[in-house]
Amino acid sequence: VEIDATSTTDTFQWSDDGGGSWNATGIEASTSATTLNNGVTVTFASTTGHDLADYWDFTVTVTNPLAIQNLAGTRSLFVGNDGKVGIGTTTPGAKLHVYDGAGAGSSPGTSDFITIENDISGFLNIISGTAGWGGVLFSDDTRAQGFIYHNHSTNKMHFAATGGDDWDGDMVIDTNGNVGIGTTTPASTLHVFGDLRVGTTTVPTLFVDGDTGNVGIGTTTPTGIFVVATSTGASLFHVDGSGNVGIGTASPGYPMTFAASTGGKIQLYQAGNDWLIGLEPNEMRFAMGNSDSHSISFRKDYASGPSVMVLKGSGNVGIGTETPSSRLTIVAGATDGAFAIGDFNAEVIDNMETGAGWVVTEVAGSGETVTSSETATHIKVG
Repeated sequence: VEIDATSTTDTFQWSDDGGGSWNATGIEASTSATTLNNGVTVTFASTTGHDLADYWDFTVTVTNPLAIQNLAGTRSLFVGNDGKVGIGTTTPGAKLHVYDGAGAGSSPGTSDFITIENDISGFLNIISGTAGWGGVLFSDDTRAQGFIYHNHSTNKMHFAATGGDDWDGDMVIDTNGNVGIGTTTPASTLHVFGDLRVGTTTVPTLFVDGDTGNVGIGTTTPTGIFVVATSTGASLFHVDGSGNVGIGTASPGYPMTFAASTGGKIQLYQAGNDWLIGLEPNEMRFAMGNSDSHSISFRKDYASGPSVMVLKGSGNVGIGTETPSSRLTIVAGATDGAFAIGDFNAEVIDNMETGAGWVVTEVAGSGETVTSSETATHIKVG
């Protein structure tokens, strides 16, 4: 403070770092409050008396309650008049704002009590003992209703939404990276102890019953080992505990069971509906193309054996031949007869006797042979 006995205005100068540097000089000493920087206000009680032994009283009011800085003037700790504490900043945005460089641009919210800000990376480091725990608790009227913590003795991360006294948590990540839900000892990358549900709340895409092991797609109540259902619960595909498969039915009684309804059941080749097996009222239907290039073949050996009987798309049937030229074509082998009605050696009509021709046999008595050279248009029986 510079006191002048002449008419020159009494003045003072101000430093907020203990005199290391002056923030302001030549300020008029006044009995009115004079506002300086950093929330400091100075008021002199009197500006009279200029003798050597005189002194003036003054009061200093500090709006910002606390600021700690080094001799160079760099503030390390700042406490604002709103109670916010800044470390490395004089404008804390949270109750505690630790600052070491401007972040990406977002600002703390009104509910953010602790903010850690850096222009590169920022970490909250919790150091515990090698056998201790370190984490974050979430409490309301009960402590640790939820939590996240690391168990250093087991190297497992534990997560819980409803903790209480159960410190195992709802989910665990072990030292191998395995995730356990409902178990603290996951045996695979994802180990769920309990039901597993994927999809919306009303129609799950996938559901696994943790008690029965049953798997459902489109249903949360699979009654078989594997069930596919519509959104209304109608069964599309059902595998029961015996291995029976139901298509369109939830109660298969055989290894393959279709729904009790008419219509096509098995389509083997789609283009042009060439191959189809189905049911109609009082009829089991086999459908194929309508030309000789399509056929139903019965073979002794699937891969290489000849056809025993063939049904062509034209309607011709061949027995012993794969190229029937009429509605029924029968071709005998080297030792087989081609056609017979009745029992062997007691036939009504056959061509299985030795020699060429047909044999017409009476019920009791000798038969009459009709050779292939005869031109009769009728065969008399009896």
